[in-house]
Amino acid sequence: MLLRLLRACLCLVLSGCATTPTAPARAPASPEVPACTPGELLFAPSYLPLDLVPTPDGRSLLVVDRGFLALRDVSTLKVQRYLLPQVDGWVSASLSADGRTVTAQTFDGQRYAFDTTTWKAERLQDARVLKHDREKADFALMAPSENMQPLIEEALPQLTDELREPALIQELTEKKIFPFAVALEASRQQLLIGETSGALTLLDLDGQRILKRVPCEACSPYVALSADAEGFLGVTVEGQLRVLDRELKVVREVSFLPPAQAKDGKPHPRLVKRVVRVGDGSRIAWLARDHEMGLFELGTGTHVLRLPALGLGGTAMAALLDARRLALLSEGTLRVWDMPEQRVLVEKQGPYTSAVRLDADRLLATRGDGTAELVSASSGEVQRSFCATLRSCERDRAALERLRQRAEQAQGEEAESLYAELGLFQVPVQVELLVSPDRRTLVTLSYPVRTGRGGPVLPGSLGTWRLPGLEPLGMRPLTRDEVEGEVRFGADGVLYTGREPLSVAGLPTPAAKEESGRGLEAPGEENVRVYSGGGLTIRVEPAGRQEDFYDAVVLLGPGERTLGVLSFITVEARRWPLRRETFADVLPSGERFLIASVAREEGTPFGSFRLPSGPAQVWCSPKETPLPPFPEAPPLPTVMEVDGLTEVSLADVPLHYEAIAATEDGSAYLLARGQPEPYAAPSGPATLWRLTPGSPEAERLEPPPASDEWYRLGTAPDDGSLWALGKGALAHREADGRWTMHTLPGARDGRLTGFLALPGGRAVVLRQYSDAQQPQQLRLQLVIAGPGPALQVTEHLGGGEPMPLVPLPDGFLFLGTRASRYAVSGAPAPVLVPGFRFRDGKRLEKDALLAQVRSLQPWQVWLRQGRVLLLAERASPTVSWLELDARTGRVLKEQEPSTLPQTIVGVPDARSASNRQGQELPQWLDHEGTVLELPGRYTPTWLRLGYDIEETASTPKGTWLRLKGDVLLFWNGTRLSAYFHPGTRAHGIRYAE
Repeated sequence: MLLRLLRACLCLVLSGCATTPTAPARAPASPEVPACTPGELLFAPSYLPLDLVPTPDGRSLLVVDRGFLALRDVSTLKVQRYLLPQVDGWVSASLSADGRTVTAQTFDGQRYAFDTTTWKAERLQDARVLKHDREKADFALMAPSENMQPLIEEALPQLTDELREPALIQELTEKKIFPFAVALEASRQQLLIGETSGALTLLDLDGQRILKRVPCEACSPYVALSADAEGFLGVTVEGQLRVLDRELKVVREVSFLPPAQAKDGKPHPRLVKRVVRVGDGSRIAWLARDHEMGLFELGTGTHVLRLPALGLGGTAMAALLDARRLALLSEGTLRVWDMPEQRVLVEKQGPYTSAVRLDADRLLATRGDGTAELVSASSGEVQRSFCATLRSCERDRAALERLRQRAEQAQGEEAESLYAELGLFQVPVQVELLVSPDRRTLVTLSYPVRTGRGGPVLPGSLGTWRLPGLEPLGMRPLTRDEVEGEVRFGADGVLYTGREPLSVAGLPTPAAKEESGRGLEAPGEENVRVYSGGGLTIRVEPAGRQEDFYDAVVLLGPGERTLGVLSFITVEARRWPLRRETFADVLPSGERFLIASVAREEGTPFGSFRLPSGPAQVWCSPKETPLPPFPEAPPLPTVMEVDGLTEVSLADVPLHYEAIAATEDGSAYLLARGQPEPYAAPSGPATLWRLTPGSPEAERLEPPPASDEWYRLGTAPDDGSLWALGKGALAHREADGRWTMHTLPGARDGRLTGFLALPGGRAVVLRQYSDAQQPQQLRLQLVIAGPGPALQVTEHLGGGEPMPLVPLPDGFLFLGTRASRYAVSGAPAPVLVPGFRFRDGKRLEKDALLAQVRSLQPWQVWLRQGRVLLLAERASPTVSWLELDARTGRVLKEQEPSTLPQTIVGVPDARSASNRQGQELPQWLDHEGTVLELPGRYTPTWLRLGYDIEETASTPKGTWLRLKGDVLLFWNGTRLSAYFHPGTRAHGIRYAE
């Protein structure tokens, strides 16, 4: 009696509540389901198709979908074959000129070659994909389908890849020929450009010249072009399809995809991304930027087939009704697919916001107003409708209309209050549907919602319903204080928020407080989701690094035996990965399973947008034999060209590069030490190597004695002999490879301020260290070693800033020390220690060059091609670049840094040094004395990890640079090469972004 009274009361609240529970209908008998091959991808609805590539035999169309790579029949667009189905994230594909190979690439740089006869896959070297380019492609994917900007960004690279002659590039620039679309006709080596102005330009790629240009007066530009043996196809921004002959004359024009009427009442163009002839040429396959695909009959001018895609919305709900039928909710539409036939059996327009499978023939879907509809999966008929939340039960249409009329008639504060009340009723209600593990209880859930900034909080609600008849058990408000996290069922059948149980009618609760959370996952596995059926277990595990995590789908058989992993991703991928918010469904028999992903909203200061989530896929479960492993990438070659950079791997040389010195023939000496991993503390004795530009072979030499810590190298300008500097010694390598040692006097912990290898078998070291008798005082020490065992030592007690040692063809300049590096109030800084010139083995206290350089108080001094080059603050705040005669000190040339001729490699580095006035100053020079600027953002990402320059060594053949990240660069004036240990590159690829 009490139960009947409770039901009667609930029916007064729950509008549309049936007095007799709805019994589950018997599912219609399905046709026989074809047997499947274990580990086979059976079905995947079109997700985010990005490109169409006709196969050489004309029978198939290779569709590059973000979720999978598939061959489709040209007459029906049904999938004939999925290529490498375990890999997702495809973004591009191209057919070779001979038609024998298709090369396809994923968003994270995986590249595969497919033989067009057998379609067997071969893993290629991974492409270097910059994070900037991936993010730009993602934003283009999320841009409105009528946005024209992505057209230019996609067409420009296709155009520039084919241009080799600077004269042609200059001509295209001068004529303002900018592409919206391009089409390559490989057999004739012609490229057609659809310009932003609407004109057409045909290029001869062999001759690198313009063949023909057809101007356009007040016509629509082309947004998609294609070329084939018969001529060209083009689609305009207005949706007109034009057939053009070889002379670019329009043979036929038909209405193709006219602008669509948007919500704002204005026509919005539906931009076409790709258009190609298929079959015998009578049909056109097309792909729109909103990811719809179709077939167009050219003779009749009609669409014979249109295939919508799931789109960025992903899959809000997916469930296997049986082995043949799949229910999907995407972009507000509920569909039931016949998987073997690849056709839609039921399509129900909502817009629906959530759905759940109750049994093989009943789906429950909710709308944005909080009402729920029980839908037949076989007919699409709505069998029952009721309100799923308290707020939706309170929505009485007649009452809302009366409230609106009162608000329109009221004035002042009363009107504002009524309109505010009306607005609260119009806030959308997002309902979640949860089914208990024993499938006996349904929970309808809406979370509390804050209305606007500082507005009131609308309470959520919790409703429970007994299955299978959908009998109401109870409904109550859900407040913000109760919600501590995501609401979900535990394995014990208890409903939890976070790790705390919720009190819900009809559901069990833990008997004691200490039992709270026992039905949830073990600590550390809160984000792991587990699905099982028929001996198959699917674990969805977040993988990757924090903000860059993605979902790995692990398949387990009996005894927790791993049967395979889906959703593969390379370590260099640093973007929003494809698989996130993943869920699964397994048939009770375990023979088939489903994986799908929900779209995730990302909030930014400019609004929220959807991120790619992942495709819905139905697989035939692997049984005894696990899924085949992912193809391994081939080993990287020792020497390879990447983005204009020659990468040379030195596997034999230890990982840590300590010092370099160059010789006149362009080769370099390298001092290297062992290191367990990049950026770890070096260990082991120093080793010595000789490198030749362009060669991967490194010659190992006898290192200096292990009695000291060697950390600098230098080569003499006359004979190229090698010197090594340690903490307390100098070592000179003789012609026969033996080393001559010179012990440095004084402390070993001094600060090195200068080191030069000199002509005539000499070297000079300039150090500062604390005086033994007066520790608060610094002692300046200058030591000249060679050619015999005797040392020339000059010491001064006192501080000051040592000015640079300047190499000269016949010796060096010691400029002494000064009180400050900068001028004070316009006056020269006082010299504390006088300098001298060392020339042909003699010390000169008075010299014209010495006096000139010292008077200029330079920032830095170099010797290039017999001239002294320096940066000096001539007239504050202007910094000047001066060239002096090395013998007389006479100024030969003077100019400001902004007017210097620059040799730029790649993009200039924005972190150039600057003086007190903020002027940018060059940091390094190449071997000809011009400014050397290293590659910036377009270098490989792993190389930018160690961008800081530690040391340079210049030769007539080029300039060597040692980077902080244990990488050597060599610039010969036209090409840049990088030398490194393979472990350095592997570490950089892993952590570069």
